[in-house]
Amino acid sequence: MFQSYFVTGLRSLLKNVLFSFINLSGLAIGLACYGLIFLFVTDELSYDSSLPDASRIYRLDVTYQGGATEQKLSTAPFGAADVLSSNFKAVEDVIRIGYIDPETLFVVGDERDHELVWRADSGVFKFFSIELINGGAGNQALTNESSIVISDRIAQKYFGDQPALGRVVTLKMRETNRKRKSKDYKVSGVFKALPANSNLNFDIVIRAGTDSLPTFVKDWGYQYTFTTFLKLHASSVVADLTMAFPSIVDTYVEPSSPDIQASEEVELSLENIRDIHLSGVSARYFKPLGNPVDLYVLSSVAILILVIAAINFTNLLISKSLLRTKEVAVRKVLGAHQFQIMWQFIGENAALVLISIILAFGLIEISLPLFSDFVGKGYSLAVVNGGTLFVSIIILSLGIGVLAGCYPAFISSLVRPSRVLGASGTRGANIQGFKWIQGPLITFQFGVAVALIVASTVVLDQIKYSENADLGYVVENKLLVPHFLRDGNRRKQSVIQTKLRNIPGVTGVTFSAVSFGTGGDWMSFGSIDPIDNPRDTSMNFSAIVVDSDFFDVYKLQFESGRPFSPEYSGDNFTFDKERPFAVVLNKTAVRALGWANSQDSVGKRLKLQGKYDATIIGVVSDHHLFSLEHEIAPLMYVWIKTWAASVATIQYDHSVDPSSVIAATQSIWEQYHPLRPMDYRFLKDDIAAQYDSDRKQGIILTLFSMLAIVIAGLGLFGLVSFSVNRRAQEISMRKIYGANSFDVVSSFLWRFTLPVLLGSLIAWPVMFYFMSDYLAGFSYHMDLGASHFVIASLIVLGATWLAVLSQTFRIIRMRPIEVLRET
Repeated sequence: MFQSYFVTGLRSLLKNVLFSFINLSGLAIGLACYGLIFLFVTDELSYDSSLPDASRIYRLDVTYQGGATEQKLSTAPFGAADVLSSNFKAVEDVIRIGYIDPETLFVVGDERDHELVWRADSGVFKFFSIELINGGAGNQALTNESSIVISDRIAQKYFGDQPALGRVVTLKMRETNRKRKSKDYKVSGVFKALPANSNLNFDIVIRAGTDSLPTFVKDWGYQYTFTTFLKLHASSVVADLTMAFPSIVDTYVEPSSPDIQASEEVELSLENIRDIHLSGVSARYFKPLGNPVDLYVLSSVAILILVIAAINFTNLLISKSLLRTKEVAVRKVLGAHQFQIMWQFIGENAALVLISIILAFGLIEISLPLFSDFVGKGYSLAVVNGGTLFVSIIILSLGIGVLAGCYPAFISSLVRPSRVLGASGTRGANIQGFKWIQGPLITFQFGVAVALIVASTVVLDQIKYSENADLGYVVENKLLVPHFLRDGNRRKQSVIQTKLRNIPGVTGVTFSAVSFGTGGDWMSFGSIDPIDNPRDTSMNFSAIVVDSDFFDVYKLQFESGRPFSPEYSGDNFTFDKERPFAVVLNKTAVRALGWANSQDSVGKRLKLQGKYDATIIGVVSDHHLFSLEHEIAPLMYVWIKTWAASVATIQYDHSVDPSSVIAATQSIWEQYHPLRPMDYRFLKDDIAAQYDSDRKQGIILTLFSMLAIVIAGLGLFGLVSFSVNRRAQEISMRKIYGANSFDVVSSFLWRFTLPVLLGSLIAWPVMFYFMSDYLAGFSYHMDLGASHFVIASLIVLGATWLAVLSQTFRIIRMRPIEVLRET
């Protein structure tokens, strides 16, 4: 019996090669798309979940309220760790870790390179359960302030196959007081490099000795260096600990005004380490954060593509079943039972599903390297979540096979031999049970295809809008070179600036601490109070250190007042409480401080940190410091000659070859930094990089939308082919009785155009809601127009007509006598 089932099924597959190919390829492509998205989503959700005590590890964050502004930081006051560990039994352990200098020179003999060095409490490796390959237990690795622990990656880079333990390395780094020093360290441990799906990002760690830290770093008012992690005895104590935070802040933090409590301005909060990647605030030099919206979108796309593949699978099985009604009728006449026929169909469907699974994994293996490079991950089928992907695809495939195959198998088994084999029986007789399901499935499939195209076009158009928007300053022809004034070159700024200006084609040079699009060394004065316009609450917004040429090079437009100038000695900030200085604000800052227009604010005085007097000398038009997702924030510009505002912006003429400017800049760089390689980039690339995540999302949506159309098109091609072949006799007879080709083609076009129109009517309002919500995430966005929806429907309609026309013309071109003989 089983041999008969196998032979019959094999003959059916070979007899209907087109249907078999379409069913196999459509389901395989759908499963492969799901598999790739599954890898990305599960990896994003797995950050730090493998840590043994992940559920009990929390990061201490700080939020600063400043009037209308709010600033949340991932760094906490250095002293918070000691206070929490000594006063709360719920805290089992505390660890502090912070970067020192991203440009530290790591020297081993003749080998040297720039490395990011971290400073941490001695128990950091025990706290995070990080495996030490050499060096004993985790709490014994950082034994003193001359110890250094490195990852096996760093050990391999500098020591090769030689043992690293006990070797001496030299670090040339910039300390908190901005002075550089060289110090020797002995390697006291080597740890296994942290996994890619971890928020932690350190390869080199030295001990955070409290004795060697400057006093102001340990003060509660200084929070920009260390990230603090707490390990609680149980996650259930988070609420109780959070309730105690306001009293701690009031005890240790000095408020900006004696009329308020510090807890009104400063708020402590806890973030579980597993939630940081997708919902936490970014931490400088830790791993970049993920975007939860990407996960929702891609998960939805994966589900929709699987739905399209399942609909194709179902519709083609139904169509195939209609072609086998005579076979079923004959088998029933010969004594086959209903359940035997059902199991025959289900077995054939299971075979198709099994082959599709094999093809899907083949497609995943082929496309995985390209997909991994695109999303910046190192995926491999050899280590895929302990086989989770394989199991999930098997379960999904079986589910699709059962749901899609059982219904046509059951309905086909109900065929009455007398109706099929009688005098009125026709080839592929209608089965009433199929009529009500195929139409809605086809309509839904087209609706999904339209929805995916709408989503991809809106995302890509928003990116184009963002890239072409007026940012408020000139982006083109700007070369950025960070760290130009480090290593003792701060006092040589004027000389370096003159040499850079003398490069042929260079039209301007400026130095700043922050570059547009990427940020940098921000400055904060804490409280900002208008002396001439008193307010109930203080403001708190960021300041950027620039030189006097900054506004001219970036072509920032002044609404009133003037820029900084060497002609005015009082413009420069010297950290002298008795000496007033000048500031430039953007228009948003002026409004936030209570002035109705820019002209009214010029000449007015501010009190910064309650101790520095500043005068507003100018107001620039609002401009976008970061991407258009963010609202323009209040911003202050400060000129500090002694500050290492060492990001050089070199403006060059559009007629000059940028490579010649880079080469000349490189030559000047080597005069002042003979041991350091020059890093450079273009401002326009930094601005474009702000939208990399959205651009990737748009490309992925477009790619998977195209695949969805391909899958739907394959299914549509099969359905049209089935419909045309089934009605071949009718078409031929109509041609004999005088029907023209247009009438025949139009009847088929309308039959498949109607589901596209109905699917569009369903998809349009749904996608209008979701795309409006997506665009609302941008503070500045394009308008959602009707063209996005109409074009998507036209693309699907065009693909539908192409499939219909390709099949109908094939029959129309045949002579009626040839068709009637074949059938």
